[in-house]
Amino acid sequence: MEKDTTIIGENPIQSEAEAWLGILYTCIKADHYISEAESKSLTRILYSKEKFKNMDFGPYYETAVSLYRELGQLKYIKACCSWI
Repeated sequence: MEKDTTIIGENPIQSEAEAWLGILYTCIKADHYISEAESKSLTRILYSKEKFKNMDFGPYYETAVSLYRELGQLKYIKACCSWI
């Protein structure tokens, strides 16, 4: 199986928090749409975890939107999963 070099060694994901947000974002966006309620749920899920309680996910969310567009759904979630 051939490795994807755009992910290995050049992973655009910078932290575990960013990776988790990206995974959840990609799952919620599976139908190519995120409603206001889904967006709020994503934030509530992350803040419900002790390790993410005091984090500002605003910048991570912006990164998620940008990388999702740039990499596409499958490459983006692969990059996120490589962190976890």
